[in-house]
Amino acid sequence: MIKANSLTKFYKKTVPALDKFSYVFEEGKITGLIGLNGAGKSTLLKILSLQLYPTSGNLEINGETIDTQTESERKIAQIKSRIGFVSENAQFNGDLKVSELLKSTCEFYEDNSCRAKNARADDINAGDISAPTTSKQCAATLAKLCALEDVLDKKIKTLSKGYRQRLSFALALANDPEILILDEPISGLDPVQINEIRNLIKSLKKSRTIILSTHIMQEVSALCDNIVILHDGKIVISGTEQDILEATGKDDIEAAFLALQAGGGDGSCAHHNAYGNIAAQYEGTQNGGGDR
Repeated sequence: MIKANSLTKFYKKTVPALDKFSYVFEEGKITGLIGLNGAGKSTLLKILSLQLYPTSGNLEINGETIDTQTESERKIAQIKSRIGFVSENAQFNGDLKVSELLKSTCEFYEDNSCRAKNARADDINAGDISAPTTSKQCAATLAKLCALEDVLDKKIKTLSKGYRQRLSFALALANDPEILILDEPISGLDPVQINEIRNLIKSLKKSRTIILSTHIMQEVSALCDNIVILHDGKIVISGTEQDILEATGKDDIEAAFLALQAGGGDGSCAHHNAYGNIAAQYEGTQNGGGDR
């Protein structure tokens, strides 16, 4: 679980990229982040993964308060090891074989709790699998979990984008993270690859907090238990898909999202009023809205 407490981030502008963002990302659930470009999604993901520190506000991870302004670098590094991050265009050494990169990553984490060391049969749909204890076994189990077994001997530079994304997932899982942050994980994939990655994401949520940022509304509907819509660094509306559809009077999440864009993206009063009116309507149905 991650609790964001009034996260604010200024760069060199007077307008914050993230403005007093507060929300609870629940364990065992996938929360989708959607918004226009510039809404604050990337800034939020970087703060949640401790790649970027907020100007003010703090995080709680599984009940432990993390104040990035005062924590030691060692403590921050320890916390980072509990977070896995999958980006849209991960960079790899293309001359390495898939097996080499998996093995070296697991060796790096060998003294810690590798995901494969705690692998559950139902997570990887593979029947009775004994928990591996070495980096070699760890790499083999991650390859099975992420369906990389057929390309283990291939150089990374020869992989399709679908396999590169699977490799990204495997590396992100190598230290058994409690939190998994996915930034546009299916962008550019074909329908078969999308379905495979979708099934992989679903299989991983049981004991993790998963945060998914995407522009693809079908993925939000297919994967997310909760949805947060951002605009100008603030939450416009949040809740289940059904909550948002009821609040906007629309039949699907894409139509609801587009309704929230009424008035255009130019910062006009109409634009902000469209957000404010629907958000206020939603808040009224939720008895104050809690962390919303």
